[in-house]
Amino acid sequence: MNLSNKKITGKFIELKSVAIEDMPLIHLIYRDEKTTEQARYYYQISIDKLSDIYRKRIDSSKEGCNIDFLIRKNSNREVIGVCTFKEIDFKIKTGEFGIMVHHKFWGSRAVIECFFLCFDFFYENLKLTTIKTAAFTTNRRSRALMQHLDIPLHSIKENVMVLEGEQKDDACYMINIEQWARIKAYLKKLLYS
Repeated sequence: MNLSNKKITGKFIELKSVAIEDMPLIHLIYRDEKTTEQARYYYQISIDKLSDIYRKRIDSSKEGCNIDFLIRKNSNREVIGVCTFKEIDFKIKTGEFGIMVHHKFWGSRAVIECFFLCFDFFYENLKLTTIKTAAFTTNRRSRALMQHLDIPLHSIKENVMVLEGEQKDDACYMINIEQWARIKAYLKKLLYS
């Protein structure tokens, strides 16, 4: 399944497949020190390295392995972040979700709508059944969101990487389609009522 050139429009944001021309906008987000406080390795990435990474990911989206979205506000077309589904496996119907949003928008309706639109696309359009997502155990904001949405912690992966001399552990979550029905109803009410 070709996952390139997708666009999803919500009330507050638009998600569109990342293109190489978007690299300067994405690089600005990655270069923001506060935004990347939980992922310092992105802060130092060059635009050329970032372009190489996304070029490979764009190619693999044509094969249905992943999809990256640029997140843009509808009101003023401002780019507020990027999100991704990677390691999509249509045989076992799973994929992994990740997101990086500029710190000015943390906790905003735009970010909540991004989760809503992405997960809905995953379950309804791709017909997959389980989303995996992870956050460093030190990422209190992401973990609080998972707790608020009543998404249970699946496991802790220890020593997933070393950043600035510090071992990082991942808090791993899995959301199945049955859980999504409950979360979807809650997010719809939160966003659109």
